[in-house]
Amino acid sequence: MLRELILRAAAIALDYPEDSRDSRILGLILEEITWSPEQRLHLPTGRDRRLAAICEAILAHPQDNRTLDDWASQHGATARTLSRLFTAELGVPFRVWRQQARVMAALPRLAAGEPVTVVALEMGYDTPGAFSSMFKRLLGESPSRYFP
Repeated sequence: MLRELILRAAAIALDYPEDSRDSRILGLILEEITWSPEQRLHLPTGRDRRLAAICEAILAHPQDNRTLDDWASQHGATARTLSRLFTAELGVPFRVWRQQARVMAALPRLAAGEPVTVVALEMGYDTPGAFSSMFKRLLGESPSRYFP
């Protein structure tokens, strides 16, 4: 329902009358957002057992810097096979999925006030700058602006 309301709201002119149907639609959108349940972040791990094992290992240890070749030799597959699985089942390449996993692991720590430098190094990045660049690329803001 919220999706349909938002689609309808996209066509509403900025100068809509205060007592109009358009006003009620916008009010209902705000009410629905206010009452909607909190959504937990979720990163899919895939159906293939090798892919799922790799994803679970990275989620448990986001600082793990093993390459796709390393994971492939450990799980009896080729890097090319795993690369295809990441794209086919998860919709993104391995590198992007790992970045998303690291951001998911970093968000609660940054929200709790941990320094960006500490979080960046513990997420497996060589420098806070590299972490901040990746964070901004994925979320549109640097960590310090995302959590002022």
